[in-house]
Amino acid sequence: MSPDQYALGKARLKLGALVLFAFPGSPMVYYGDEAGTEGFEDPFNRRTYPWGREDMELIAFHKAAISLRKEYPVLRHGSLKQLYGAYGVLAYGRFDETEKILVALNNTEEIRTVSIPVWQMGVQAEGTLQNCLMTNRDGFTVFGFSYPVRNGNVLLSLPPKSAMAAREI
Repeated sequence: MSPDQYALGKARLKLGALVLFAFPGSPMVYYGDEAGTEGFEDPFNRRTYPWGREDMELIAFHKAAISLRKEYPVLRHGSLKQLYGAYGVLAYGRFDETEKILVALNNTEEIRTVSIPVWQMGVQAEGTLQNCLMTNRDGFTVFGFSYPVRNGNVLLSLPPKSAMAAREI
């Protein structure tokens, strides 16, 4: 596998993992995915764990996704509402009476700028969302970017192969 193919696969894996950890139900990670084990056809897709050759960035990302789910109970027990859907782009809300989290992803090769009606999950018409976890081809971050909510909508520019979770503050 070329380095470019590995980077693309890794970006897709992180994108999917964030959706998995922010979706209702119990997240399940196939043994070795969190460490960058490459998948192939049977029987090679069941290789042993890559002890000593783990992708430490993927392990750190999975730990951050697990921490996100633990820190915000709404990701385990809250309501779910799709807020936006277009080719390669999806946004949904996880919310209850006290917490609101927006999850958005861009599975295309271009930057996608979208306006998401977060008022539909109870976010204040004039407020702020703060990034909890964002991933793209270059890595991931848990540090808080802020996104202003205007008239109940938030405008996001999503990088290619990215996903993010942001909470109302």
